[in-house]
Amino acid sequence: MIRFIKNLISKISDDIFVFLYKNLNNSYRINTLRKLGARIGERCRIHCVSISPESYLIDIGNDVIIAHGSKLITHEGSICIFHHENPNLDLFGTIKIGNNCFIGMSCFILPNSIIGNNCIIGAGSVVRGKIPDNSVVIGNPAKVIMTTEAYKRSVFANPILHEYKNLSDKDKRKILLERFESLKKSSKLYA
Repeated sequence: MIRFIKNLISKISDDIFVFLYKNLNNSYRINTLRKLGARIGERCRIHCVSISPESYLIDIGNDVIIAHGSKLITHEGSICIFHHENPNLDLFGTIKIGNNCFIGMSCFILPNSIIGNNCIIGAGSVVRGKIPDNSVVIGNPAKVIMTTEAYKRSVFANPILHEYKNLSDKDKRKILLERFESLKKSSKLYA
């Protein structure tokens, strides 16, 4: 009975920590990760909450954004199938993310991955290995599909591009609906 109560308290404590971690501000998340040993640069926004316990194996540069649902994994869990031969086996790897990178929603960054500077990792990508500087990658496994310069040209050519950041929700809604309606009529929306 005492073991059950201890386990229950531990589970509740873990749940409270995860809730607080998910819902508190970015500075708190970054400071917590730094206290656990992660090296994190300046002006980063880290929205994910799933970072391996070996956070001291993670190095994140300046101006990095990691979106919700992404996971940074520093251990190789599949090694467990060899535990019948050696129950003490474990395998770990580092993760390094360069400066000025964006990691999209629900990405997996696996052990021994190096993401160069100025990279964009598309939502849902699974990264393992080395991603060169100035790359846009997507997929499982993640593959380079273009340079960030080519992506920039495509973004600036997009007819929906507008400075939305400082608009009120009401103004943004009005502009977006007008633009999508006019593009639908001119058939440029899906060109």
